Amino acid sequence: MTTELLQQANDRQMRICKAEDDPYRNDMLTHLLEISPPSPSDGRSSKEAQDYMVSALAVLLNQHLWCHTTSCFKTSGVTPSDKYCRYRFPRPHVDNTSFEQCGVELKRTLGHEFMNGYNYELMATFKCNQDIQILLGGVDVTDRIRYCCKYITKPQRRLDSQAAVAVAALNRRQQRESAEIDATGVAVPDHHAMARKSVSALVYNLTNRQEIAGPLAALYIYRKSCCYSSARCVSLPLGEIVRQLMRSEEYSCSMIRMDDGIVGDFRAVSYLDDYIFRPRTLEQVNLYEFSIWFFRKKREKTANSLYSFLDEHPLCSSHCLGKRYEEVVPVIQTFRLPGSEGGESTEKRWKYAVLSMVLFKPFRSLANLISTTDESSSQQVWVRCYEQWKPHRSEFVKEIMNNMDDFYSGLEKVKSNRENVPSVPASDRRAADSDGNTSDDNDELFHADEVDEDDSEMPDEDNDRCIINFSSLDPASCPTSVAPEGATARIIGIFKENGLLDH
Repeated sequence: MTTELLQQANDRQMRICKAEDDPYRNDMLTHLLEISPPSPSDGRSSKEAQDYMVSALAVLLNQHLWCHTTSCFKTSGVTPSDKYCRYRFPRPHVDNTSFEQCGVELKRTLGHEFMNGYNYELMATFKCNQDIQILLGGVDVTDRIRYCCKYITKPQRRLDSQAAVAVAALNRRQQRESAEIDATGVAVPDHHAMARKSVSALVYNLTNRQEIAGPLAALYIYRKSCCYSSARCVSLPLGEIVRQLMRSEEYSCSMIRMDDGIVGDFRAVSYLDDYIFRPRTLEQVNLYEFSIWFFRKKREKTANSLYSFLDEHPLCSSHCLGKRYEEVVPVIQTFRLPGSEGGESTEKRWKYAVLSMVLFKPFRSLANLISTTDESSSQQVWVRCYEQWKPHRSEFVKEIMNNMDDFYSGLEKVKSNRENVPSVPASDRRAADSDGNTSDDNDELFHADEVDEDDSEMPDEDNDRCIINFSSLDPASCPTSVAPEGATARIIGIFKENGLLDH
């Protein structure tokens, strides 16, 4: 390509192109590389050939399709209008890579305006095709950490189901057809053409390169599974465990068949049963670490398991514990630890003590956690026992508990930023402070008459936009966020206060 063609194609207001017209994508060799990406263990091709194929795939998959699509031009807080690509492509030329307080800018030469910032080490580490912003330290680090954690853990309701993707595509097609009929005033539309376009839209959305192939570029090159995740997660039903341990109310359990050969021979088993009746060799393993490494499995008939349940376990004869090769991340259900060890609230200090000791102190019964002979109130006993156990925590437990408390540090930082912005309307501030309790903040077990303030200040999904607006994040690093009206002016004001617009 000549320099003139590149500059013409990289106009910021260029018209939408069709990806199927791209000669690079239509090349036969490109199609072959897409069908069968190279493998380092394949000895049939030379190293030079493999390097060429990897480079071609990196260019093919790590770009903005060399053109825009209709999804680029939507209203966004990043761009002034829907006339500009909300992903900020094409990118401006950058002579040299620079590291500054606002972030890292990679070198970008002529011809790379539609390329993401490709970096082999980062791609091999994160295995994704997203722009990676280096989070530098500073006063806003807690705000940035909280935003990143909140953003990457949002449930992907649409992409979890192929049927949901198909239905959404069909609905968009029907809405577009209705708008076209209203605009043209055609009394009897061509139903055959409309049906053909609906099917085409359905197929396109299920095979959309931009949404499917692009983000999986590194996985494709490395021949990894398309269902990549940075870490596996397991559910830790803390609410059910506490209820069973306290014997205060009913708790749920699973009906497990002991032996496949015996019809109807079931046993009721709970998650807490697996932990309480763990082997003696795991005596000093707490519940949190138990969830990280161990799981229940069928006992192998040919060998004795090293992790057999105690005889009191309902499935001791048919099941045992298995140990994972890699640690997983426990997802705590029902309860959240209050911040600052519960603060001044008696109810919260009690809740913090109960949840902390159940999670991080090894036990087999309630007597291992608190003194059942103490005549003081239950709340005082739990708090006193927690204070006695606290100095004996391991470094791992201290780190995990501090990480849990960081959630509230980030929340307080966001609230402080909101309150320091004078242009925030009162209605927005009330909306962002509305009650956002979820099932993860259920305090019914603790009979709390007052609302847990730490939990009530949690914003719901509809109010996430307000938090994003008032933080000091660079909006360009969050291209998929959508801000309410007036957000751009507030963000510019924040940039001026921090000297980011000074020349």
